[in-house]
Amino acid sequence: MQHDVLYGLKLGNQVLAELHQQMKIGDVEKLMLEMAEGIAYQKVSMNQTVSWSVTESNTSQEVNELLMSEMHLVCAYVLETA
Repeated sequence: MQHDVLYGLKLGNQVLAELHQQMKIGDVEKLMLEMAEGIAYQKVSMNQTVSWSVTESNTSQEVNELLMSEMHLVCAYVLETA
């Protein structure tokens, strides 16, 4: 059991060392900025969707179109940042 734990720690350390060599600090900062922008965009988008009230004049089709539009935007963003 201890051997497995030590092996896992050693392997994890090797992976982290390799990642450290491959990633530059600028890349990490850029990724963090992109993630922060994505989170901010999603918060605004979700707040707009939640605050949008469905009135009698809004049909079910209009609501579905809005939701589909939101889903497309989120999916496009996820694919863009992947």
